[in-house]
Amino acid sequence: MTADVSAGLAAHRQRRQQQRRCTANRVEIAMNHEMDRIETAARRQMDDLNKLADAIASIRIRESSPDGAVTVMVDGRGALVELVLSDSISRLSPLEFEKLVVDTCQSAARSAFAEHGSLISDFNQQSVTYGT
Repeated sequence: MTADVSAGLAAHRQRRQQQRRCTANRVEIAMNHEMDRIETAARRQMDDLNKLADAIASIRIRESSPDGAVTVMVDGRGALVELVLSDSISRLSPLEFEKLVVDTCQSAARSAFAEHGSLISDFNQQSVTYGT
């Protein structure tokens, strides 16, 4: 009977080891699937972040003063990248000229900041969607 008990215990141990190996394999497979999912989501978000950076870098807003004497172009950060002056500026005083340039730049910068903000808002909304 001792031999039967020993054989039974050995068979039981062998089944338990096999079950543990199967369980470990299932856990490993599940972890691999989860890591693949996380990696895919991270790559997608990184691609989207790169697209956002490109979109922000490509923002260009052109604005002209009401009389057309000053035309400016600003980038997505509101920095002046182009200034075009018409001949009519010669009729302006230095203070009028200064005000016209500053006002036109500010108007263009506000538009650029609005577009910049809209792009970021869309990105953030998309990021929230990925998280769900």
